[in-house]
Amino acid sequence: MRRAIAALSILVLTACGVGQPTCVKQAAPQLVALQGIARAWDDAFAVANSTPRSALSAQIATLQSTRRTAQGMAMPECARSAKRALLDAMDSTINDFIAFLGKKSESKVKVFFTRANERMKAFGEATALLSATPVP
Repeated sequence: MRRAIAALSILVLTACGVGQPTCVKQAAPQLVALQGIARAWDDAFAVANSTPRSALSAQIATLQSTRRTAQGMAMPECARSAKRALLDAMDSTINDFIAFLGKKSESKVKVFFTRANERMKAFGEATALLSATPVP
């Protein structure tokens, strides 16, 4: 897992460019918006995570809607890895809830949940790297 995160960090630094401050500066408003979507996602996730299986489909629809909002955001090249990590985390979480709703095995559900956690952590690290990049 640490290797994947390190590889993502290198990818973000390369793409964003420690040498591309203009792109990082242009990405700032989109990153703020993307982080807002991530906070809305966290709220929707908390509700879905405490919802009984019989009422979960409405909460999954809310999660899917939030994901579509994130997917529709245009991002500069330097911020695309952060967006991709967030979308991957969202996909894994949605798949986790669908698997749970469909009474899939606990091991299958756990795989999606673990991947979602890893990708959400990668999103946080990618946005932190972009935010820490000096902008002239």
